[in-house]
Amino acid sequence: MRRVLRLLCGGVLLWTAQAAEGKEGGAAHIPAGVLHVTTGLAELPDGKLYYESVGAGPAVVLIHSGGFDRRMWDDQFMAFAHRGQVIRFDARGAGKSPMARAQYLNAEDLYGLLRFLYVRKAALIGVSLGGKIAIDFALAHPDMVTALIPVATGVSGYEFSDEFMDRYRAVASAAHVQGAARAAPLWLDDPLFHVARKDPAVYQKLLRIAEANGESWQNGPLADSRPPALARLAAIHAPTLVIVGSEDINEIRELADVVVRTVPGANKVVMPGADHALNMEQPTEFNRIVLDFLRPHQSAGP
Repeated sequence: MRRVLRLLCGGVLLWTAQAAEGKEGGAAHIPAGVLHVTTGLAELPDGKLYYESVGAGPAVVLIHSGGFDRRMWDDQFMAFAHRGQVIRFDARGAGKSPMARAQYLNAEDLYGLLRFLYVRKAALIGVSLGGKIAIDFALAHPDMVTALIPVATGVSGYEFSDEFMDRYRAVASAAHVQGAARAAPLWLDDPLFHVARKDPAVYQKLLRIAEANGESWQNGPLADSRPPALARLAAIHAPTLVIVGSEDINEIRELADVVVRTVPGANKVVMPGADHALNMEQPTEFNRIVLDFLRPHQSAGP
């Protein structure tokens, strides 16, 4: 069942975010006038995804990073709505989306969501894991992508260092054995978030979201990308902008360079002083960069 919420002012939006999760929502700009946020569970062939949609016109999809959920986009969700339809969702096992019970493809989950919402084309913006999903989708369904914005992105088929993977596995193990209360601060203690940790508001919001998503770490072994994207990046033909923070870890910055070198016509923006949570650390600048890039690519409706 879909649910429609009428948002009249910032206070109502904040109350809505709190009511949805029982946690503090983030501040976001609301364009003048009445906006309707549609929420629900999209029915997929083998599961369900929780989504939120606002606005009308050319579609933009916001895809969250691993260990978090759709709320990491609070500073973009309403701010982008004056340009068209904005969709954010929780990947399997994150936020309000049920856990996966068998192997699945994140890119095909996104395809199922867009079909459920009758969206034929969309611009995709994804952070980290979300960027990886967006790239996989752009390769699997090129005619549905009007623009591609991988942010601090991963790429399927890329092998991170043993040191990185040891840290990653330690968080996953903590989530499985000790629960989210232990896994969340351990995840945020990673070098990925060394800038975010210095901002109390950003850190506390990330911590709240991570604490609510301990189970999402159990989905990792079930998520798949077939075939991996790394060797096929040159086949992407959507207008592409790679965004990365100057303070992100070396591997993420190097991977951003790989995507820019390989995807035809891709461009890159480096955000000074930002790390892996750049859309939350510097939302005003992030939003300006994204909206400036999307403007010429959003002439067609969904």
